[in-house]
Amino acid sequence: SFVRKGQTPLFAAAGADPSRNASTGRGQGRGDHQRDLVALLLTARADVNHASAEMKTVLDCATDLPDSSRGLLIEHGAKTFADAAPELERTANARIALFIANGFASEQQAFVGGDAGTRLSA
Repeated sequence: SFVRKGQTPLFAAAGADPSRNASTGRGQGRGDHQRDLVALLLTARADVNHASAEMKTVLDCATDLPDSSRGLLIEHGAKTFADAAPELERTANARIALFIANGFASEQQAFVGGDAGTRLSA
C-alpha cells in the first residue's frame, strides 16, 4: 500500500510515488488508465486537498498528469497547498479542539484520573 509521508492512494494515482521510476508506463493508454483510477478514487470520496507530510496536496504533485486528469481533480475542488492551507488549518484546529473537549471533560478527569482507573502519581 502507498502511504508514505502522509500521502494517500490519490497521490499514488497522480504519480507522486517517489520510489517509482518516472520513465515507466508513459503513453496514451497509461493516461486513460490513470484518469480512470483518479476518477474511481474521487467517486469513493478521496480527499483532493489532503496535505502530505511534505505540505503538498495531490494537485501540487500532479504536474505530470495528463490535462484530463488534472482537470478532473480541479473539477472536484483540488487546490494547491498554498490555496488549501487556510481551510486545512481550520479543520485541524477544530479536530484538536474536539479531541481536547472529549478527552478532558473535567479538570478531575484530566489531572486525577479517567474512567479507566488511571491515576497520576508521583
